[in-house]
Amino acid sequence: MFFLREWALVLFLWKLFQLISLLLTLVSFIVADFLPAAPNLSNVVSFIVASSSIYALYTSLLLRQLWRMPRIRDHYRQLPTRPERPVDTIGFLAFGSFSFRRQDLIGAGGMARVYKGMYAGTLVAVKEVAAGALTPSVCAEAALLSGLRHPAVLHMYGCCAHDANLYIITELCDTSLHHELLKRSPHRLDLEPALSLALQVAEGMHYLHSNGVAHRDLKPANILLSLDPVAGGLTAKIGDFGLSRRTEDITRVTALVGTIQYMAPEMLMAAAAGQSEYSAAVDIYSYSIILWQLVTCGSPFEEELTNYGRVGLLHRIAREGLRPEIPETEIPPQLASLIRECWSEAEHCRPTSEEIKLRLEKLLEIIVGEVSYQCR
Repeated sequence: MFFLREWALVLFLWKLFQLISLLLTLVSFIVADFLPAAPNLSNVVSFIVASSSIYALYTSLLLRQLWRMPRIRDHYRQLPTRPERPVDTIGFLAFGSFSFRRQDLIGAGGMARVYKGMYAGTLVAVKEVAAGALTPSVCAEAALLSGLRHPAVLHMYGCCAHDANLYIITELCDTSLHHELLKRSPHRLDLEPALSLALQVAEGMHYLHSNGVAHRDLKPANILLSLDPVAGGLTAKIGDFGLSRRTEDITRVTALVGTIQYMAPEMLMAAAAGQSEYSAAVDIYSYSIILWQLVTCGSPFEEELTNYGRVGLLHRIAREGLRPEIPETEIPPQLASLIRECWSEAEHCRPTSEEIKLRLEKLLEIIVGEVSYQCR
């Protein structure tokens, strides 16, 4: 390609020298007519014209020999004259300001694939939803994300449609809480970083509820983590709003959605009764299971799911009040009390997201103060 560009430059110079040769020829005739008494000047001009003509002739012969080579001739004719959109067959897609490669797959689910891509010089996550999976929930996810702006909520840069596929471009995170807990299990997180992550999730949940949004699928896999380059810790962001709804629309959607281990009892009971009336308090219950995982690094209802199956686990959670075991002796009593309140069977007994945020802030201040005192 470099050689072909050099060849194009030679072609330009050849045309330029032809023009200069013609101009010098005209100048030489003018000088010969008006300055007959100055033969030296005329000789100089004639020498310049002759040299330019020889150089132009040499360049034309060189180009003629190059043009006889079929590979160079065909390649040169195929060079694009304007930027063209890369085609999907080579595994690279570009749309406007963002692009991604098929081999940079981050994850895949039943409805979409997520790739690592570029947007305006920044690494991003590109969620590709195929035409066959374009459901109202996917459109709702894009609509919700476009209006959400909070440090603890996944930031959306934009979305576009191409060939009946939908592409949602969001910020790229390093990992998820699910992978982080699996990596650290069976060793537990220190209480301070665990509560710091819990507080960030609570802040994001409070922001969503304040804006009339119920996530309905809060779980560690949907909480994304990024390394904070300034503080050096992890920052949490709530993502995957495929099942999220405005609270005023919740009574018009299917009841049994989400992941069983994180589903509130009223959702399970509503599914059995054929109803679909529940509030954003379902997120509070899901959050209680996440909070339990942060302080224990355990997997909720793992044995029960193996022994009783999905139906049996649903029955035990909704009708028998089955909950994970809290290690009372290893965590502060305020935290154990908060977990139990958050997974209360009755919705009105659960604290609001704002109350959770305030209580965690106070608890974190106490723990940080105790650690500082012990280090003295």
